[in-house]
Amino acid sequence: MNKRAVGDLDESELTVTAECSERLKDFNDNALAAFYMAEARQYPLLSFSREIELGKMIEPIILVRKEIGKLEEELKKLESESGEWSDAQRADFEIALDMSRQKEFSILGSSVFLDARDELVVHNLRWVMKIARRFVNKGILFQDVVQEGNIGLMAAAEKYEWQRNFRFCTYATWWIRQSIARSIVRTGFLIRMPDYMYEMLPRVMAAQEAYVNQYGFKPSAAQLALLCDTTEERVQRLLSNSNRIISLESPLSDSCLSLIHIIPDDRENLDDEILEIIASQKITERLDMLPPVQREIIERRFGLKGAPETLRAIAESLDRSHERIRQVEAEALAKLKEPHEGIRLNEYWPER
Repeated sequence: MNKRAVGDLDESELTVTAECSERLKDFNDNALAAFYMAEARQYPLLSFSREIELGKMIEPIILVRKEIGKLEEELKKLESESGEWSDAQRADFEIALDMSRQKEFSILGSSVFLDARDELVVHNLRWVMKIARRFVNKGILFQDVVQEGNIGLMAAAEKYEWQRNFRFCTYATWWIRQSIARSIVRTGFLIRMPDYMYEMLPRVMAAQEAYVNQYGFKPSAAQLALLCDTTEERVQRLLSNSNRIISLESPLSDSCLSLIHIIPDDRENLDDEILEIIASQKITERLDMLPPVQREIIERRFGLKGAPETLRAIAESLDRSHERIRQVEAEALAKLKEPHEGIRLNEYWPER
């Protein structure tokens, strides 16, 4: 069977190849999501008693981190109040912190902790999928939303406090939403905003929608500030920075096409523009083959680097006779008309 290079394919074959590539990419994305959901369904939700057992296995890491936090707070407080303190006190705090951190590392690497955390995570992947569906069309792809939700789920598993008598899915909901929301703030907006401003955005937009439904027109920033109990400056900044980034490569939900395939191009004769650019590059390559004087005369005579000049003006500036400049121009044009391998200008202007 004869194999052909991409350059040997005609335009119709290239179009079919591109469409097949797009369909294959879309098929792979959908197949990956379906495979992930099928895997998540294999792990049912745990019973409350089992979650408590796993929470007790995870509890040591929570206690150690609380101890580290207390030591760090005491260290900051001692430094701010007393200013200078003895080397013995510093050594005691450093030894205590090092021991606590070593204990934290040992717990993080233990099989008991890892197995308990992984079991909590894999049996709640379906809960992440359920929450992720509420964040569709927020500026990032659904697969990325699920991934960020899984990161929040893992953080919740390491902080699960079984003493509160909450189901783990209830406890993990806030962490999952927080991780997804912060990801949208980082990647979904043209201008990055603090997390608290993004959390305020739904409240402001809901107040604006309610005002429009009641009065028939949009409220001002001052009116929104009164409705949301915040400052006018903050509302203005929130509204001006709330535009989301939409990638031209974003896939459409109902086809294998992306956004760039359906946006019309307002420019006319785009093929002619591309042809002009290529021809300009070829002309530059041919001019590089001429001597400097001949190149300068051709460029000035035909306005390649400015307005076209007459032979008399060129002759006066170069201190040559009018006839000599005409002869040099004729010699340069004759060289340019000679065929050269790989550079044929008549391919771009066959009628000239």
